[in-house]
Amino acid sequence: MKHPGDGFLAACLDVTDGLRLRVRIGRDAGEPVDRNDDLFGTVVNMASRICDAAPPGGALVSEVVQRLGEVNGFSFGKRTPTVLKGFSEPTPLFEMHSPPVEPV
Repeated sequence: MKHPGDGFLAACLDVTDGLRLRVRIGRDAGEPVDRNDDLFGTVVNMASRICDAAPPGGALVSEVVQRLGEVNGFSFGKRTPTVLKGFSEPTPLFEMHSPPVEPV
């Protein structure tokens, strides 16, 4: 986890771990550049821009996170593709609904 200025960056080894966080958040999945205990790259930029597009208290995810989350029991609603700062093509975004209930 790091604090790049106006927000937080958290990296999880498993998509479902990241999906359980409930704050205004943008999520993407991929392999960031790891240099000097800091994360960089397109996946980091994409997650930041998705967060910018999320409403207060909302959780938006990229298509790859949506696909990985659905196979693990998460549900999503599709939003209108959005042009994100720094990316030329509209990006499909998905709003995360409640996470699956853990077995007791």
